[in-house]
Amino acid sequence: MGGLNPVDIGIVVVLLLSGTLALFRGLVKEVLSIAAWVTGFLITAWSYDWCRKLAAQYVGEGTVASLIASIGVFVVVMILLSLVIHFVVSRVAQSALGPLDRSLGFVFGLVRGVLIVCVAYLGLAWLAPAKDHPEVVQKARLRPFVADTTAVIVKLLPDHIRRGLQAQIDEARRHAEAAAGTAAQLQQAGKALAPLVGAAEKGYRAADRQQLDRLIQGQAGK
Repeated sequence: MGGLNPVDIGIVVVLLLSGTLALFRGLVKEVLSIAAWVTGFLITAWSYDWCRKLAAQYVGEGTVASLIASIGVFVVVMILLSLVIHFVVSRVAQSALGPLDRSLGFVFGLVRGVLIVCVAYLGLAWLAPAKDHPEVVQKARLRPFVADTTAVIVKLLPDHIRRGLQAQIDEARRHAEAAAGTAAQLQQAGKALAPLVGAAEKGYRAADRQQLDRLIQGQAGK
């Protein structure tokens, strides 16, 4: 990982952790788990009023009825869906699709890791302009990739959200490209100046030796 700064290393770690976790869990379990969470939230939201009124008949109006209608319903739904997921995943793992499921799971995990990184970068771009980002972020080698990917994701958002974010994301991408270009120019300049610096150092060392010899001779003459 030569040349990577802490931000680059953090991005790589997130991608590998997400991919490895999905590799062991498999694509089917990963997708069904996400679907289960979404379904649990939707069912809880849709049934909240009805469940709260039903719970109020037994425990009375108040916090307890609200908790039963929200957390209680969500937990029950997630338990039922978890049983279904376990049944489906066990069948897939025992079939010939098991290795393919795990391989596709790794790819899914990498994509999820990219999304996690892009969401974090989107939050950073939302909080501050690109020129105000920490230096370690601005110098990250993977920043142009993250900025470009985030810009693509933003374009898929609804118009009223995209308009508020697109300008800041574009600015971040321009700064990332400028920083990468500046780093390349500095590296080339350093290579070009290296021979001159070496020659100057040799010249200075020779001049220093001559001056030292003259000083010694002068002291000896006294």
